Amino acid sequence: MKAIIVDDHALFRVGLKEFLISSAVFTEVIEAECYETAVRRLQEHDDIKLVLTDLHMPGNDGIEGIGELVRLVTPIPLVVISADEKTDTMRDLVLAGAAGFIQKSSSIDVIKHAIHVVLDGGIYLPHRSLLSPQKEAKKTPERQNHLSDRQVEILTLLTEGMSNKEIARALELSEGTVKQHLVTIYKHLNVKTRTQATVAALGLNIVNMDLIYFNSSSSKLFFDFFDLLDENNA
Repeated sequence: MKAIIVDDHALFRVGLKEFLISSAVFTEVIEAECYETAVRRLQEHDDIKLVLTDLHMPGNDGIEGIGELVRLVTPIPLVVISADEKTDTMRDLVLAGAAGFIQKSSSIDVIKHAIHVVLDGGIYLPHRSLLSPQKEAKKTPERQNHLSDRQVEILTLLTEGMSNKEIARALELSEGTVKQHLVTIYKHLNVKTRTQATVAALGLNIVNMDLIYFNSSSSKLFFDFFDLLDENNA
């Protein structure tokens, strides 16, 4: 299996590459020091299965740049590895299409776990990314007022991993009605997928969800306890 690392720091690329190869998951790891090189490498290697990229890199910087790279590599999962640990940045990256966010300060175990989650079809975020920043919390009433009580019910069940059919059964609705509500919900949250809707709903406190492990046949969302262990052992 092939992966590509996009980062302008050679030392970091080399270290991460050695780790990925030693994990026995990847047989080859390609390196790119900037966006343009990454595009060329992706065109040269059509069998890459994972993209690991820094958030800030020459040629394509920030969340908009990641969104462009996501559109280029889809359906290959793209994970951002960055020293930027702002919770709103993490969620915005997932909303832009990233398959996850790994902090550069993470332990080897956390990185290994995160990659496993993403390769399994999940979305990886550190648990603290669910903590709502103040500026996000202030948006909640405005966003929530656009959703009916029924739509909030549907959104809550969606965050629990239920399929449209399961939601329809639970609320005694037709599946078509559920789909119509989801179209409205996605529009108000400015998202396109179930996973993005889940992240947005949790970040805006529209739903109150104590679970931080979510996995269903329709979508998967995983949050990590490893950094909690690291903090407790520090």
